[in-house]
Amino acid sequence: MWVSGSGNNDAQFGKGAHANVKAYILDLTPYGYDIKVDIGTWAETYDVLISTIKSCTDTDSRDKMMHLAEDMLMETGCVTPLYYYTELYMINDNVDGFYCNPLGYKYFMFTTVK
Repeated sequence: MWVSGSGNNDAQFGKGAHANVKAYILDLTPYGYDIKVDIGTWAETYDVLISTIKSCTDTDSRDKMMHLAEDMLMETGCVTPLYYYTELYMINDNVDGFYCNPLGYKYFMFTTVK
């Protein structure tokens, strides 16, 4: 989504005035790739990382490289969480069978009180 040539790159990383900024580091040698950039542009680091992830067949290495990509995005401020949904509720230890699904719906049909 945030690769330089993507139409979904609303943050414009790697485009325009930011295209020539050399401020990123990438080292994929621990994952078996001969890719190491000490100070590179967004295209030389993030775009290469995403391309490598897409072609990687080792799931363990792929997962670790995806975490690297997430870390790069979070360090740049490209992705900034603005709001978190919270849902607070208290439940007594005497209550059994209550559950809530990921959408926030509460289910009391199997709830019992000791």
